[in-house]
Amino acid sequence: MSFFEHNTTFFSDYKTFQPQWLAVEDQISNIKDEYELVDWAAIRNNAKEVVVKHENLMVKLARDCRSARSKLPPAEADQALHAIEVVLEHIDSIGHVVLKLYEISEKLYDKTLDPYSYTMSDYNSDKKHFKKLNEVFKEKGKALNQLFYGK
Repeated sequence: MSFFEHNTTFFSDYKTFQPQWLAVEDQISNIKDEYELVDWAAIRNNAKEVVVKHENLMVKLARDCRSARSKLPPAEADQALHAIEVVLEHIDSIGHVVLKLYEISEKLYDKTLDPYSYTMSDYNSDKKHFKKLNEVFKEKGKALNQLFYGK
């Protein structure tokens, strides 16, 4: 963990990214009715912003880690590589989640243009897929906690 704390801004970047991601997730997950009055364009724009921030987070983390790892002695660099892979897998699993949220938000926005383009059945199907992606994210989070905290 100290490798990431000393060589990257990952933790501070993640702390600003996570609330935005969870806010979009809450907006989309709390839909109860297909005729609900919601500003789908705003939700879609928020979801798009979260996807962009995720991409920036991942690229910046990879760049910082590559730079820091190149300065380490070979034995430490190998240890760092394993930690980097675990963290990047975790961040990648988040990417799948936020992309699915964006996909759902785009479909909900398109529904304002064509009310029959996306039904509650479609939404429920997408929500099931989202839950599967979220489970993968949680598993990767467990691997990350094991790496950082031994839990």
